[in-house]
Amino acid sequence: MFLHILDKAEKTAFFNLAQQMIVADGIVADAEMAYLDRLYWEAGYIGNAPIADVDTEVDLSVFDDMRSRLVLGAELLIISVVDGEYHSAEAEFANRIIDQLGISAEQHAAICHVAETAADALVSMRNLVG
Repeated sequence: MFLHILDKAEKTAFFNLAQQMIVADGIVADAEMAYLDRLYWEAGYIGNAPIADVDTEVDLSVFDDMRSRLVLGAELLIISVVDGEYHSAEAEFANRIIDQLGISAEQHAAICHVAETAADALVSMRNLVG
């Protein structure tokens, strides 16, 4: 949804983290994978999606400005709630990343709101078009 803000290195790091978010709760939900597929498409990775080992440590230093850090946080949170459930393991994963990025509590609350709103819109549209 917001990947156009990220550069190539940030997108690669994001997709590695997104894969980790999706498996954080031990359940790979269809809605999460469908959103990830849309993000691959948005980033121009159709048929050539970057897949990494989910145990690989991701270098967060590539997110060198607050704008890209907020995008990363928001997109991870959207992934975590797009299936209608926010598992405690997903919350722990997201909170750890958001804390490491230096996102303030106020910004964290704001991107949580954005993520919930975006996920609701995605689910509503998916239900509308079937």
